[in-house]
Amino acid sequence: FYIAHLSDEERMFFVTLLYSAVETWMRAQSGSTSLRTILYFDEIVGGLEIVFSREKIRQQMYRTIVTAGVLLLGIILVESLVVVILLRKNVTRPLLHLGQTAAQIAEGNIDLQLQKVSTRDEIGMLATAFETMVAYIQRMANIATRISTGDLRYEVQPCSDRDVLGQAFLNMSTYLDEVAATATA
Repeated sequence: FYIAHLSDEERMFFVTLLYSAVETWMRAQSGSTSLRTILYFDEIVGGLEIVFSREKIRQQMYRTIVTAGVLLLGIILVESLVVVILLRKNVTRPLLHLGQTAAQIAEGNIDLQLQKVSTRDEIGMLATAFETMVAYIQRMANIATRISTGDLRYEVQPCSDRDVLGQAFLNMSTYLDEVAATATA
């Protein structure tokens, strides 16, 4: 709206009424009862100079940078801790168990229970290969025990052409069958 055509007294009266209505409306709004709004009417009444201390700004920036750095360092430490825990759980423990199992096999102990590793990564593949190897060694030990008691009825089947131990047991079993047949003839 436009009030320039009014006289000074009429304008002052109108502005006072308008200001009073706006102030009443603002105080009726929810929130603080203190008036924190600057109203600007089409006249310049003065100026406001805002001055900041460079030292205060520098101190605030320094505090902000230090706080951000400490926060970032804390986040990095927490993430590192999580990585270490996951590595220990998913890599170190299974490898330690497989190493202990290999040491027991080297000492002749083949009555072993391997921990189940359900991952499909290299650790899981190694654990599966270890389970297969232990089962093979247990099967061969069972065959050797039967042969040592004179039970030659079990037919040895090597796992592959490269199965040196299986081939040796097959040859030994065949030879012992021949010796037994010759001795009883």
